Amino acid sequence: MDLFVTALFGGLFALMVFPMTAAVGLRRARVRVLFRDGGDDTLLRLVRSHANYLEYMPVTLILMAVAELNHAPDLFLYITGTIFLLARVMHYLVLNFFDRPVFRIITMLATTGVILTYAIWLLLYYWSH
Repeated sequence: MDLFVTALFGGLFALMVFPMTAAVGLRRARVRVLFRDGGDDTLLRLVRSHANYLEYMPVTLILMAVAELNHAPDLFLYITGTIFLLARVMHYLVLNFFDRPVFRIITMLATTGVILTYAIWLLLYYWSH
């Protein structure tokens, strides 16, 4: 069985890593800080938003792949993958450029909502077999 939908989102999720990494590297060069954040709030936000993405993305991708392997509907995978992708892009932008706490809450609810949705779907699938 192919992981067609997961392949698409895996590629898109992976592409998001590069601008985040570049932003951290450019800020490190600008403020001349090689390790940690050097007390620079902008660098701290860039580093944390990058790390935060890398904390949530792999588990989401794994759950998506397991769901797809267990015949989750493509539409379900496209919707949850799109919600996760948009939530993570918005979370990054909110943390680094807009500083609106309400949007940060919304993006985290969307992110954790997708993970919870996969968890529930997988458990229901397991119990139904």
